[in-house]
Amino acid sequence: MRTLVVSDFHLGARLRRDVLRRPAALQPLLQALDGVDRLVLLGDVVELLEHRPARAMEVAEPVLRAIGDRLPRGAEVIVVPGNHDNELISPWMRAHGVPAALDAELPRDATALLAGVTSWLGPAQVQVRYPGVWLTERVWATHGHYLDRHLVPEVAYGIGRGELGRVPREGALPTVINLDGAWAGETFCLFSHQQQTDNGWKVVAKCQNPRERWVSNVRLSISENRLIWASRRGTQLYSRCAPDVLMAQAR
Repeated sequence: MRTLVVSDFHLGARLRRDVLRRPAALQPLLQALDGVDRLVLLGDVVELLEHRPARAMEVAEPVLRAIGDRLPRGAEVIVVPGNHDNELISPWMRAHGVPAALDAELPRDATALLAGVTSWLGPAQVQVRYPGVWLTERVWATHGHYLDRHLVPEVAYGIGRGELGRVPREGALPTVINLDGAWAGETFCLFSHQQQTDNGWKVVAKCQNPRERWVSNVRLSISENRLIWASRRGTQLYSRCAPDVLMAQAR
């Protein structure tokens, strides 16, 4: 199967940096679709973070229709929302909860905005997956904001233990924690029901690795440059890194 993965169209961006609205940029992408069996749109297809959905969808429609028309017959399209187009699915998730699976399939008409996007990509077979999609048994793809250490100041890097895994023999296990979720090695957690406390946050963490799934009530406490993760599975301490440091030693 020939798969093409693209992302970050940001169609409808206010400053018109969404180059695919220009034929000179769109044409090479359309040519790249020849012979593609599966197209993965890996987040931020439409710019919805600027709160101009009508304008963004107006710009997105002709581009997405051109993509759908150019795809070979029988091709598959997988839409994975990112952070700038999360409004495609966030109302549905607020009503139904955050899926536990790493590649949960959501309804193509979960929202009116999403129904527009998926219909324009026809006649291809369109799926919506969140928060990512398994491309093979060993390759999982998601939008980059889950792993972006510059996303919010609360991001912490440290040694993954307890809830997020064990320390590997060869050294530190990189860990990312922000207000959307946490990731370390093979373990991925999505947060919901975030509540701010005096020194941190309370969240419900839906976690999964290749061996098990579980849900935990987690308290995240911040003390100077330390973050404490406490749940029924134990307590872990993480050291916050400087922006140019990828991993930190846990103490």
